[in-house]
Amino acid sequence: MTITSIKNWTWNKRRLKAAKLLARGDMKQTDIAKECGINPYTFYNWNHTPEFKEKVAELVLLDERATKAGILQRALTTLEKKSELVGTDKSTELDYLKFIANLKGLTDNRSQVNITNAIGIV
Repeated sequence: MTITSIKNWTWNKRRLKAAKLLARGDMKQTDIAKECGINPYTFYNWNHTPEFKEKVAELVLLDERATKAGILQRALTTLEKKSELVGTDKSTELDYLKFIANLKGLTDNRSQVNITNAIGIV
C-alpha cells in the first residue's frame, strides 16, 4: 500500500479510539478500522503517521498490562488457573513460581560456573 502523507495532524475521537485499540494489542488492524468506522486504508495511513505512532507507544506504556505489577497479576491469575488443572504435576507450578520470582527480582541471575571433579589453583 502507498502511504498518503497527513499534514497538520489533529486528534479526534476516531483517531484516539484507534490508537487505544491498537495499544491494547488484542485486535487485528482491519477490526480496529471497522470498530472505528473508517476504511482500513485510512487506518493504515494513520498507523504510519509519527504522531499516531507516538501516541500508541505512550498508551502501551501506560497500559496496566504492560507494567511489572500488571504482568505479575496476570502471572498469578494464570498460575491459579493452571494449579487447579495440573493435579500432581507440579512442574508447571514451579515454572510459574520461578517466573514470578525472576520478575520480582528475588532470584540471583548472575552467571554461574559448575565445576565437577576439577583440580586447579584458585
